Amino acid sequence: RCAASGTCRDPGKAQAENSADAPVYNLTWDDAVAYADWLCGVTGERYRLPSEAEWEYAARAGTTYAFSGSNEPLPDFMDCKSCGNVAKHKVPRGLDIQPNAFGLSGMSGGVAEWVRDCWMPNYDKHPGDGQAVETANCPKRVLRGGSWRDDAKHVTVSSRASYDHDVPYPNNGFRIARDLP
Repeated sequence: RCAASGTCRDPGKAQAENSADAPVYNLTWDDAVAYADWLCGVTGERYRLPSEAEWEYAARAGTTYAFSGSNEPLPDFMDCKSCGNVAKHKVPRGLDIQPNAFGLSGMSGGVAEWVRDCWMPNYDKHPGDGQAVETANCPKRVLRGGSWRDDAKHVTVSSRASYDHDVPYPNNGFRIARDLP
């Protein structure tokens, strides 16, 4: 609906055909922000990309597990190249992945998820209050969670990557946060 409205770029056939619940992929950070802004306008609610700290808090779900929902790379909890999936697939799976303790599915693997933060190679400049790192003219943004095309070591809850904010890539998608009143 966002693409049909002319607000969002149409990513084409960038969703698993076998599942309406599969994540959309091949999206830029700019696409994710445009969708959040569109959703705010349609619903009247405040939607946005989570900060890197918020994303990790949600992925950990109160645990110290290496992966979201599990301490081992189990296919029930994640979707990645070396996570024990029997069938090799070319697009991310749908929501048949078990949720973590907060009820969130696909935080490890699936699609690498854009967050609000500007890429910094370490946490030295991150605020201590969970807010995103924002800088003017930020060329690279942060991705968390890894994707279905990554090995297990890249889909841990602490794994992070960066990519150009305006370049689509098949691994990249997003998750939206909503501010509560």
